[in-house]
Amino acid sequence: MGRIHWTMMLIAALAASAAGAASAPHYRLEDLGALERGGQSGASAINNRDEVVGYAVRHDRSSKPVRFVNGHAERVVARGNPAYHSGSASAISDAGHITGTLFLGRRAGESIFVTLDGATSLFPLPNGIGAEATGVNSHGQVVGWQAPPQQPHRAFLMHDGQWQDLPVPQPGLPSYAYAINDAGQVVGNHYRIIDGVNVQFGALWQDGQLKESFGLPGSPYTHALAVNRQGWVTGYSQVGRYLHQSHAYIHRDGVTTDLETHPAARSHAYGINAAGEVVGDRVAGRSAGGFLYSGGRMWWLADLLPAHQRAQWRLVLVHGINDAGHIVGVAQHPTRGLRAVMLRRLDEPPAQP
Repeated sequence: MGRIHWTMMLIAALAASAAGAASAPHYRLEDLGALERGGQSGASAINNRDEVVGYAVRHDRSSKPVRFVNGHAERVVARGNPAYHSGSASAISDAGHITGTLFLGRRAGESIFVTLDGATSLFPLPNGIGAEATGVNSHGQVVGWQAPPQQPHRAFLMHDGQWQDLPVPQPGLPSYAYAINDAGQVVGNHYRIIDGVNVQFGALWQDGQLKESFGLPGSPYTHALAVNRQGWVTGYSQVGRYLHQSHAYIHRDGVTTDLETHPAARSHAYGINAAGEVVGDRVAGRSAGGFLYSGGRMWWLADLLPAHQRAQWRLVLVHGINDAGHIVGVAQHPTRGLRAVMLRRLDEPPAQP
C-alpha cells in the first residue's frame, strides 16, 4: 500500500511539473526597423493597440523620436519642426497620444513635445532648465520631471499646456514622475529625510495629491516606474547594502510584494499590464537577461523564444508590456546591431524555420 501511495504521489508531481512546463508562454521576436538602412533603434513603449514608439539613431549619431510601423520607423516630429538635434519618444497612450523630449541645441535647450490626434505641440523650456516627459494618458495628461538651475528635480503633471508641480512631503527634496494611467494615477519617486538619512520612496499621486508612499520593508531606495489601469505599480526596491542589490516588486492595494524567488538575485521592473504581468531585467547566479513575471513565477524571456532566434538575438533592454502580453525593448543582432524589437505573444509555439 505504501509503495502504491508513493507511486501515485510521484505521478501527480510529474503531471504537475508537465502542466507547469506546458503553461510557459510562447513568443516570437520581431525587428521593428530603423530610419536608415543599417541604422540603430530602440522601443520605449507599447499601447493596447500594439502601437510602439521609441527612438532611431541616424548615421550622424543623432537620435529621432519615432513610431514603428510595418517594419520601419517614422518620425514623430517632422523635419524642421523644430530644427532639433536629437530626441526620443518615451510613451504612447491607448488613444495614440505620444510624448517625449527634444534637445534643440546648446543655446536653445530642451523642449517637451506632445502629439495629440496627429498634431504635435512643443513646450520649449528656458535655457538652463532640464526636463523629461516620461508618460502620457488617453486624456492628453503628461507627466515627467524638470530640473530648474540649482534646485532639486521636481515631478510635474501637464495638461492643456498648464504645468503643475506634484506635491511631496518635503518640497526641498527631489521628486520624479514616470507614468500615468487613464484614471489619472501618477507614479514616481520622492525623497524624505528620516533620522538624518535621505530615503527615496515610491509615490502614487491621484487628483493632484500624494496618495501613497511605499517600498519594500526597510528599503532606503525605491523606484516606481509603471502603473496599470487598476493602479497596480511596479519598479524596484533596494534590498541590500548597495543600490544594484534591488528586487522587482508589485505594489497593490497598499501592499508592496517582492517578486524575487531567489534571495541573491537582482531585478528591475519597467512595465506592468492589466493581468499583473511584469517585465524587466534580472541577474540570478550566472544567468542574466530580460524577465517576464507571469502566473506567480519568473521566466527568462530568452527561454520563451524559438531556438533560432535565441541564437541570433540578445535582449539588451525590456521596457514595456501591453494587456495582450506583447513586450517591447532593445535587442542586439550580430549584423543589424541594436534594434527596437517586439516580442509578440503567441497562442502556440512558433514553427521552426
